[in-house]
Amino acid sequence: MSAVGIFVLGDLRGWLSPWVLIAAVVLVVSVAVGIVAERRAANPLIDPALFGNRRFVAAIVSDFSLGLFYAAALLVIPTYLTQGRDFDVRQAGFVLLLVSGTLALASPVAGRFVDRFGAHSLLPWGFGLLTFAGAGIAWSAFGNLLAVLFVALVLFGAGWALVLGPATVLAISTVPPNRSGFAVGASWTFHNLGGAIGAAVATVVFGQIGVSTGDATGRVASIIAITSLIAAVLVVVLTAGRAEKTVAADQPVPVEAAT
Repeated sequence: MSAVGIFVLGDLRGWLSPWVLIAAVVLVVSVAVGIVAERRAANPLIDPALFGNRRFVAAIVSDFSLGLFYAAALLVIPTYLTQGRDFDVRQAGFVLLLVSGTLALASPVAGRFVDRFGAHSLLPWGFGLLTFAGAGIAWSAFGNLLAVLFVALVLFGAGWALVLGPATVLAISTVPPNRSGFAVGASWTFHNLGGAIGAAVATVVFGQIGVSTGDATGRVASIIAITSLIAAVLVVVLTAGRAEKTVAADQPVPVEAAT
């Protein structure tokens, strides 16, 4: 909440306003208190020890960045189509099928690639496609190039497929079997956090006075293209070298304790 509040309040009150500074302090204190509490808990919701594994961190970065990308993109693209290109709601929905349809078709292929090459190998390719997708959306919005947008949406769906499943597989495969639930919970927590921040950033950009729909869409798309490129580089660095050995925990967590 504090992380999202920083973006929203920064646009409304000014980035150096007391409200933004308070939100930043609350964010830092909350994270610090959460880390201390999780370290002391017998059955933590998110085990801080997991973040010592570089490949697990790569999975977290991937989930966060993917959530940020699609939450921002799927917020601005329909608005751009309906307000900037005069599409009706039904036409905009059909255009967005380029994303969901490609995602549905590419996901089984991504699964086979995971079995053959490993989950970590697909993630840089997925973010590479998302980088080109974001750049294509920006180009089409700034230049009113509808054909470029259609191609970018196909790349969007393909990149989404190459990140969504493989990131979850990577998170689970880097922890002991009795910590797989923690891994999934942590990865999806950061996935949702990325989505919340992506939506907040898109809202702030669209809320700027004097900015056209096309320019606002282009700016948001440029931001998510850059974040995807950064994610691709981070994943390559974090997954470089041989995989770290997964050390089994001393005792499994009983089902009764979890419930």
